[in-house]
Amino acid sequence: MDWTTSDTDGIATVEFCGHDWTGKILTGYGANLIDLRYKGVKLLRTPLSVEDMQEYPEAWGIPVLFPPNRLSGGRLPFRGREYRFPINDRTEKFFIHGVLVRRVWTIESAAENKIIMRYDHTPSCDSFAWLPHEFTARVSYEFTEDAVLQQFEVTNDSGETMPLAFGFHTAFNTAFAPKNTGSSSSDAPDDSQTTVRVTTADQRWLIKNLVPTGELVPFEEGRNWPDGIVPKGMTVSTLTPVKADADGFRCAVIENKPAGVRIVYEIDEKFSQWMLWNFEGDKAFFCPEPQTWITDAPNVNLPPEVSGVQALDPGAFWQVQNRIHVAVED
Repeated sequence: MDWTTSDTDGIATVEFCGHDWTGKILTGYGANLIDLRYKGVKLLRTPLSVEDMQEYPEAWGIPVLFPPNRLSGGRLPFRGREYRFPINDRTEKFFIHGVLVRRVWTIESAAENKIIMRYDHTPSCDSFAWLPHEFTARVSYEFTEDAVLQQFEVTNDSGETMPLAFGFHTAFNTAFAPKNTGSSSSDAPDDSQTTVRVTTADQRWLIKNLVPTGELVPFEEGRNWPDGIVPKGMTVSTLTPVKADADGFRCAVIENKPAGVRIVYEIDEKFSQWMLWNFEGDKAFFCPEPQTWITDAPNVNLPPEVSGVQALDPGAFWQVQNRIHVAVED
C-alpha cells in the first residue's frame, strides 16, 4: 500500500493505493475516510467539493462521532453532573455529532497496509469547555485483499470518569453502473436496483421532535430491513436496535446484482443501535450508522443498559472494530 500526504483546499489529506484499493482520508477534518474505491468501484458517498463537505460533514464518507447523533438542548446529564454543549444543528435545538467530526488529526503511523490517526483532547481544545476530560482517540484502517478493518479506540487520560458513546456515520454509495453492458447510456450509475439489508430487531424507536420517546414500536409496513429493501425514493430516518441474524452476523448488506457489487458492513458487538438514514432517498447513498447508544440517550427516561449510556473510568481503554467486505464481479 502506498501512502501519500497532500493538501485538499487547505485540509491535510492522505491518499492511498494498493491491493485493488484507492482512496482518500481527510486527516485535517475529522479523520474522515472521504473516498474509498475497490477495483475502481466507488463505495462511499464522496463530496464534489470541500465546501459541500464542510456544510454537511456527517453526510459524506465515514465521519467519526463522539458522542453520536443529537443531545437535546446540548445537555448531557451523567452521574450527577451536567455537561453542556453548544447548539449546532439546523433546528437550533440540539448539539449534534460530537466533538471529533471537524478536528485536525495527526498520522501516528502509515506503513504497509495500515494507517493509524490520533487526536489528543486536552485543555487547549475549545471543546474541552464542553467535555472537560483529557482523552486520546485513535482511528485506524487496515486493508486486506477484499476487506477493510475499521477501528476506533479511546483512552481516558483524565482523573475522572467520563461519559462514553460512539458511532460511525457511514455513508455508502448506492449507485453503480451495470456490468457487461457495452458502451451506451445504460452504463450510467443507477441505484434503482440496489437492495439494503440490515440485521435489526423487529421494532424501531418511536421518534418525536427528532429524538426517541423511549418506546419501541413495530416497523412501518414494507420496511422489514432484515429481508432487504430498495430504498431509492424512500425517505429513511429510523433508529432501531441491532439484532444478529441466524448466522450470528451483525451487519448491513448493500447489493446491486446488475452491477455485480456487494458490500457487507459487519459491526462490533459493542454497537447496540442502528441509525438508518438516507436524507430523502434521492441522493444515491445510504447510511447504516452503528451507535453505542440511542439518540439523546442521557435525556431519555430509560435505564443505562437499555439506552446505552456508558462510563469510561480514569486510565481505561475502550475499542471497537468493524469490517467492510467487498465483492465485485469482473
